[in-house]
Amino acid sequence: MKKYLFMSSVGLLGFLFLLSTSLFTLSGMRRETKGLRPIERIKLQNNDIKELNLKFRNINMQEFANFLRENRSLKKLILSNNKINDVGIRYLSEAIVENTSLKILNLKGNNFGDEGLRFLLEALKQNTSIKHIDLSFNNIGVVGARYLSEVLGQNTCLEELNLRGNKIGDEGVKVLFEALIGNNILRSLDLGFNCIGNEGAECLGLILLDGGVSIKILDLRGNNIGNEGVEIIAYSIQYNCSLEKIDFSYNGIGNEGAISCAQALITNRNLEELNLYDNFIGNEGGEAISTALAQNSTLKILNLQENLFNCDGIRMLKNCNSDTRHVTASGKRTDK
Repeated sequence: MKKYLFMSSVGLLGFLFLLSTSLFTLSGMRRETKGLRPIERIKLQNNDIKELNLKFRNINMQEFANFLRENRSLKKLILSNNKINDVGIRYLSEAIVENTSLKILNLKGNNFGDEGLRFLLEALKQNTSIKHIDLSFNNIGVVGARYLSEVLGQNTCLEELNLRGNKIGDEGVKVLFEALIGNNILRSLDLGFNCIGNEGAECLGLILLDGGVSIKILDLRGNNIGNEGVEIIAYSIQYNCSLEKIDFSYNGIGNEGAISCAQALITNRNLEELNLYDNFIGNEGGEAISTALAQNSTLKILNLQENLFNCDGIRMLKNCNSDTRHVTASGKRTDK
């Protein structure tokens, strides 16, 4: 009886092992590289497609690059979260050199790093059609910033650059500084969640002071700018004539930083949207901003939610709302 139970247990364990192995194999099959759907292939071949969303598809880049190389209709391509490695980026880059129709390229979350970026940027030096590129969450660091700097100095058509969620840091911003000074092509720059502190903020302030720069949207959410960094950038905003939207959310900004923003709002006549969501601004900073808004007629959207206002501060800021201005303010939620 004991022998029978022992053999049954062994058999059960063996069965579970085989089952888990089979499940692992099936799971692995689901993660294998996939090709294009038949309708996608036909439309690409027939130049009858303007937008293609291939996110989370693990596309075979060699196959896809062959179609992209010949296509003359595609305007927007989304390849986010496709686990594209250096080899895949090479295939894509070779196709981009020959493609003349693509204007928007989204490569978010592929984690190809600095080396993969190098291949892509070599192609962008020759490409004259791509105007918007999303490189967010790709493990790009200072070395990648150096490659980018070279391209920004040569490329004359890139208008929107998204670098959110990389590892640019202060050193990377310093590297980009020379390429961005005097750049009158770039309209939107996203540097959110890049570990940027005061030194990077100083470089960005100098860029905004340059009359030749045409950046309209600057996203700095989720960095380490704090009061000192925002003071530098806010000072530059006083004299900047192009910026229309800036995001300072999640930056550890307190009343001092809010007062700096208020001073910028008094003199600036271009900024339309200011985001200070989830900082540490209290009634003192809110009052300074409220007073500044009375002298400002251009700001349309102000987000002050998730700060340290009490009921009086929230009421004061909401009184700044009008037919042409939307102000939101709140204290910190306790259920976070």
